Amino acid sequence: MRPVITVLACAAVALTAEPALAAAPARQAPALPDPAGADCRTVPMTRPYAPRPVPGQRAAAVPRTAEFAFPGAPMEVTLPPDGWDARTASAAELERYGYPERPSGGPELAEWTAENVGYDAVEPSFCHTGRSNGGVAASRNWAGVVGTAASAPRRRKWKQASATWIQPRYDMASCRKAGSVPANSIWPGLGGNGARTRGLLQNGTNTDLRGHPYIWWEAIDIRRGRTAYDTREVQVRGLKVKAGHRIKAQTVYRAGRRPSVTFRFYNISTRKRLILGPWHHIDGKPVKRFYDGASAEVIAERSTVSDNPKRPFSSLPRPVGNRIAVTDSWFATGWRNKARVPLRKLRRPQYTRLEEGATDKILLQPSRVAKGRKGTSRWSLAWRSCGTGRP
Repeated sequence: MRPVITVLACAAVALTAEPALAAAPARQAPALPDPAGADCRTVPMTRPYAPRPVPGQRAAAVPRTAEFAFPGAPMEVTLPPDGWDARTASAAELERYGYPERPSGGPELAEWTAENVGYDAVEPSFCHTGRSNGGVAASRNWAGVVGTAASAPRRRKWKQASATWIQPRYDMASCRKAGSVPANSIWPGLGGNGARTRGLLQNGTNTDLRGHPYIWWEAIDIRRGRTAYDTREVQVRGLKVKAGHRIKAQTVYRAGRRPSVTFRFYNISTRKRLILGPWHHIDGKPVKRFYDGASAEVIAERSTVSDNPKRPFSSLPRPVGNRIAVTDSWFATGWRNKARVPLRKLRRPQYTRLEEGATDKILLQPSRVAKGRKGTSRWSLAWRSCGTGRP
């Protein structure tokens, strides 16, 4: 593959394709912001969750809507009314609440039902963690799969990215002694691949300074290889995640006269669901400014937050077992189930490396690491050293 500069990020992370790489560190003072504490700036709720009638809709089916004062312009979150059933909802209701289109029958309907029925909705709130790189750079801190235009059926633009994983437990003991930052992210996203990328939409999980996971989303507008606007990582409160939980996240873009993005989160273990969108604007800016359908990705990475600028990627903990199990993950160029392309069937993907013999597991080792014990050991040490330079 020809070398390309990539911008992918859990905090505006940058990648390259050959070698597959990720973002440069955000150079920060030793006192790092804590996403779980007061350093996470709350987004004010300007209008609390309450029923908001829709013209022509019966009173028992009135959705609950809240408004939040995001930068640039308010943004709304709309939840279905109590007792609402996606199986009997109209196509307009499914679209309004951010649900995928319901198939007419057969195996596709069974798959759709398994994904969208039997979950309890939660009321989200938001805060800004301050985590973001905001620039284009290169480093080797990620593993995963990137589907390019060449990978897409008929070279169409990617519209959806979906990933399911077991939230890992991180090796924190030795890293705490070294004063490291336990920030590790897993996410699907659209865009960000290549020097000419125009944007990136992404959502997934990250960890706070104590290794506790949380969910987040981010949108980045990229112009001529530079970050024109970055929402920075927005933590979503309300959907709890713990190590060992089975998590699903989806990034969905709809084109047309009013383009929109929907971020979906599912905690399969607790049967809780959170759907944000469809949003037509983010921070007062049209969603299409953040979208680039030339690529879709599923990424596991060490965050670019570090308290040691000289060794930015060696001061972070690694997942126990040094791998993350990602299953039932796919990209899609359309809305129907048959448009989905499982990762294992993706043509000519760009990736760091998937575990040999188990194509749905991401092995946290980039492709450029030299073959053999020496090369593998170097990467393993980088994950385990916690800034000390020693395993």
